[in-house]
Amino acid sequence: FFLFMQIAGIPCEYVYNDIQNSLKCLNSNGMIVCHDMLPESDAMQTRNHSYEMITPWNGDCWKAFAYYMKRSPYYCFTLDFDCGLGVIDTARTRCVEQDTTCSKEMTEMVYEDYANNRNSWLNVKQKDYIFEYVCN
Repeated sequence: FFLFMQIAGIPCEYVYNDIQNSLKCLNSNGMIVCHDMLPESDAMQTRNHSYEMITPWNGDCWKAFAYYMKRSPYYCFTLDFDCGLGVIDTARTRCVEQDTTCSKEMTEMVYEDYANNRNSWLNVKQKDYIFEYVCN
């Protein structure tokens, strides 16, 4: 069972709560896919957004995924595709590559943190990784 969350523009605190609540009703061995995890600029992840400023717009939901990943018992990764697809797979437990150095609280994270730690904090994979992942 897959649960897809379209979450652009929702503040990171709400996204984190949505992830937690989704896990409560997800079938065992299910997956959650969160959209908009990889903003390409600070403007794309700002909370003070107006559509005249920039589109596409991701919001700061990447913070919720990075924060959840650090604490998750499940394997999580982010596909570098379609503005970033964060995957939580409850059928697999976390692994060494998922261990991140993210020690900040979600609300303390800033875009500079994201820019410097994007690949490790979000366990970023190229889009073709999904084919390898699903087939294993």
